[in-house]
Amino acid sequence: MKSGWKQDAAELVRALKQERAVAVFGLCGISLEDQHRAFQLARALGASVSVRRALLPTTTFGALSRYRLILSSGCTQGVPLPSNVRLLTDERLNCAETWRNLRILQRGHTTTEAESLRALYEQIVEVEGAAFLLCQDDVSEELKTELMSFCAECALPIGLDYLQATDCLNMLGAYETALEEAGGAHASFAGGTEYPNDAFALEELLKNGALGAALLIGDAAGQEEEALKAGVPLYSIGNAVPGAVRSIPAELQCKGGTILRSDGLPVWVAASGQSGLVPISEVLETMIAEARA
Repeated sequence: MKSGWKQDAAELVRALKQERAVAVFGLCGISLEDQHRAFQLARALGASVSVRRALLPTTTFGALSRYRLILSSGCTQGVPLPSNVRLLTDERLNCAETWRNLRILQRGHTTTEAESLRALYEQIVEVEGAAFLLCQDDVSEELKTELMSFCAECALPIGLDYLQATDCLNMLGAYETALEEAGGAHASFAGGTEYPNDAFALEELLKNGALGAALLIGDAAGQEEEALKAGVPLYSIGNAVPGAVRSIPAELQCKGGTILRSDGLPVWVAASGQSGLVPISEVLETMIAEARA
């Protein structure tokens, strides 16, 4: 185990306390338990928190066997596909405009753009409904709205269910934890109470030059690059990030923990092998104590 990490953790907390505004972000790749610890740290620092707003699933892995057709926008990572279903992959399904045009066909109308999706729509109708795997980490609000509207209007016997398949371990857990802890994906704890508001999204804070420092906890699927490009001092717990002012490498799953699968079901992740790194849970607990001192 790396020596001196407790001193590094204490110095990191002291540095963050001197910044005018701190944003905590990432929170992927760690357990639900450690995600809650991250929020405790944010409260102790009076920081804001920003996590990706996930698409809440309407089906589970076990329920996929009820469908004859599964739609995918380009991937099936981490999703156990039943052997009795047909997989149809179409990258257009990642676009809000596609679902807007499918809704037009569903209502019995047509346009030139909608007609280009006629074959796809008829396959969904033929099997009386389908499940959709949305394969990307960031989902626009427009896409969510169009997808949910299609599902709400779908009169097929099985209907249409969906789940978001991401590369970020426990991204759904981070979002659910944010809802539980702060009432939203983005919130500020300045003043000691939570204030959920989209103005505290990492992208918005960076765009408006409102950050004094950013603290990455766990993984963020590239969002750390946005902070570095904006010239904001970046600190990291879990992974050593090139360009960060200070990083404390830690084992993200050393003691195991609970995560949410992409279908929303909680599962226990076994403890990882001995990497020689301190568990991230210990780093977070040490920083929380230091911030509260």
